[in-house]
Amino acid sequence: MRIGKSHLIADVERDEVAAALSAWRWFLGRDWFPLLVSAVGDVFLIDPSGKIARLDTGTACLERVAETRDEFEVALSDPGVMADWFLEPVVDELRAAGKCLGTGQCYGFTILPIFQEGEYGAANRFCLTAREHIKATGDLHLQLKEIPDGQGVQIRIVD
Repeated sequence: MRIGKSHLIADVERDEVAAALSAWRWFLGRDWFPLLVSAVGDVFLIDPSGKIARLDTGTACLERVAETRDEFEVALSDPGVMADWFLEPVVDELRAAGKCLGTGQCYGFTILPIFQEGEYGAANRFCLTAREHIKATGDLHLQLKEIPDGQGVQIRIVD
């Protein structure tokens, strides 16, 4: 797969992504396989029929983006699609601030955008391993899935 703006793609091994997606099986089932991870930590997935979807790890939304790989590659040539799906302006802002990704990393959230205080912007992002980001967001969304919108939650981090 050729993407002209490689800084928008996280340099991660698909096997690591597949392992991290175990935290999302409650949501995805077993029919989706990782295709690539965006720099902002979303996972593009492909199913056995070739359909492609984007898993928004910030909101736990799965959006079908293409019916085929060819259709997906054509879409990636559209600058508007790149800005939307890959949050290119956010990535550019982070890089301009000196926050460049290393191998295996993506930009995670300080506060998930499902919370009132969270957002998708650069101010709410930091570098971490893609594996950690994917696992943590899957686990958090699983724990929060039954909580009604607007209800307060308290998150306790336990090692």
